[in-house]
Amino acid sequence: MLIFKIFLKKSYLYLIILTISDIYANQIMEVTVGVGEWPPYISKSLPQHGTLAQQVSQSFAAVGIKVIYRWLPWKRVFHMIKTGEIDATPGWSKNVERAKYSLFSESIVLRQYAHLFHKKDNPIQWKNLKDLIAYRFVGFIGYNYDYLVAEGIKIYYVKNEKQALNMILSNRADVFEANLIVGQKAIDQYLTSEQKSLITISDQPVKQFNYYVLFPQRARGEQIRRLFDEGFKLTNTSTPQ
Repeated sequence: MLIFKIFLKKSYLYLIILTISDIYANQIMEVTVGVGEWPPYISKSLPQHGTLAQQVSQSFAAVGIKVIYRWLPWKRVFHMIKTGEIDATPGWSKNVERAKYSLFSESIVLRQYAHLFHKKDNPIQWKNLKDLIAYRFVGFIGYNYDYLVAEGIKIYYVKNEKQALNMILSNRADVFEANLIVGQKAIDQYLTSEQKSLITISDQPVKQFNYYVLFPQRARGEQIRRLFDEGFKLTNTSTPQ
């Protein structure tokens, strides 16, 4: 009987050791986060890579995870989320394609409004989205224009805001839609004082966007998503702006 009790104690102790070993084996200590240039929210040139990257780093740090950033074109970033080559990427609004191939954070990490940018001598007259079909739009590769495309609006795609602004100034396009702060930042960064005086921004936003963090549709992606949301709740008490 004594030998049996000793055996049970040893077996129980062995199970505890195995359980602890599994916990540590499955513990995630480091994640790879894919990002591209999106100032002022994310940029290599900004302190701590910008406000959104800082928020992501702090959220993961709150649950003991270190972040390694990989700088890539946004289109490539999304492809690597689909294939599971990276663990996460911040700053994405919801659409059908992204929902099909990735997981969204529960937490909204940024909430902003999209506006229309165009030349002052080429006014944009609109009351609803259907009215915008008459205008030539320029947009950025990898950005979410589904709500415009759904209305029949055609978009010519370029790689960045600088190219879009040049198309507007040269009258090769009529308008581009962008996050208000991102668009204003691009104008300040890329245009001369004379060029700035030629551009105007719609008073009325065309859409409100909520931005999330994306994760691969895999077991590891789901685990990292839960950890991120836990860390985000620990480090954020107000609605993101």
